[in-house]
Amino acid sequence: MSKKSGQMMSDAMGYAQRFGRIPQAELDKILVDPEFMAWSQEKLKVISSDQIKAQGEARIFGQLFIDYYRERKTQD
Repeated sequence: MSKKSGQMMSDAMGYAQRFGRIPQAELDKILVDPEFMAWSQEKLKVISSDQIKAQGEARIFGQLFIDYYRERKTQD
């Protein structure tokens, strides 16, 4: 992972912690979850590049962490 993408992912996880109140340990699990990778790729297909530029990559990915965490929690 490049330094820039590493920083973006760190910012995204910070966003998810702050606004989604997701514990760091849960974020660490999500980050290496192959299901999250596939799920997030599907979600990113419907987000326009203009929206990503306007909101910022870190915020978009942070929201994906939150959405995935909440969706997974409701399934448990």
